[in-house]
Amino acid sequence: MTYTVTVAALHLSDSFHLPADASAEVPYSDRPKAVLEVGEDETLKTVLERAATELNVSVSGLPGSPVDNMGFIAFYEEGDESEVRTRRYSPSGKLVASRLDYLSDLTTVDASGVARWNRHFSVVRYDELVRASEAGFIRGDVFRPYLIASTGESEGLLLTWEGLVAAFRQLRGLLREGLGEEFGGIDVALLGPDPMGLRPRPHEGAYRDRLMNRRRRAELAAQAIEQHREGWATRGARPDNFREMIERAAPWSSDDLAERLGTSVGTAETILGGFGFSQEASGPWRFREDDDAVFMNDALEEAMLWAGRTGAPDPQFAWRMETYVWTGKRREPFWS
Repeated sequence: MTYTVTVAALHLSDSFHLPADASAEVPYSDRPKAVLEVGEDETLKTVLERAATELNVSVSGLPGSPVDNMGFIAFYEEGDESEVRTRRYSPSGKLVASRLDYLSDLTTVDASGVARWNRHFSVVRYDELVRASEAGFIRGDVFRPYLIASTGESEGLLLTWEGLVAAFRQLRGLLREGLGEEFGGIDVALLGPDPMGLRPRPHEGAYRDRLMNRRRRAELAAQAIEQHREGWATRGARPDNFREMIERAAPWSSDDLAERLGTSVGTAETILGGFGFSQEASGPWRFREDDDAVFMNDALEEAMLWAGRTGAPDPQFAWRMETYVWTGKRREPFWS
């Protein structure tokens, strides 16, 4: 089988040189493109190298070919007709979202339907990319990739699997049963009056039930991750790319995620509950659809944000989540 693949240039770094304008502001219709017939067994790297040759892309000051020095991949989306926006920033300039995937860290689906993480573009065949797109792991049109003339960047400190288990167990401790009149060393009497009745009451049934549900989700997620993390790691999974896959392909059916993870349906549902999904009566699991799902996903994001040098959660994680559990409000990050 062959695919018709249209590769459009996107020029983001001065280290690369293209004969035509391919900056982010160029409309897609005017962007330099290479239309290629691609065999299903061709790797993504081979396809990008063919496109770079046809588009006369060169690189200066860096060893190797232009494609050897590129760090990212993205695919055409509807909003690209006028300009290509690859990242979204907060008002203070902090990166809050990116549609760029690392060429060295792609998530694919093998022929048996099981997910594979941390795949390098030099070994990822185009039919694997197509399967990944069908599974929801690719943002945009898999047959319209961008040749992104930009080098890679460091991903910073990453949470380890051991760190993620520790984070869920810390969260479980914060959500412990029987809050009484003290919580995490905070004495209710020391907080002063609460004339508006805004503070949660540990003895109120609905509040207690909510904490118990979240505590159960955290404990079950920790157990599932501890049981399966080694197997997932052998397939290239880390907490960050594992989470990215699950969030990107939402909504999920229990069976579909079980197939991708190579686990039982029960384990898949435990992971969905721990990562911020809730199940509709009709069956699908949807992302951040109720308060419990939002809380669990916020906790996961906090653990990722506050990964320390050892890969375990920084003390900031426990402090911020303690406040969140007590007040029902997430602290604003210092960069927002």
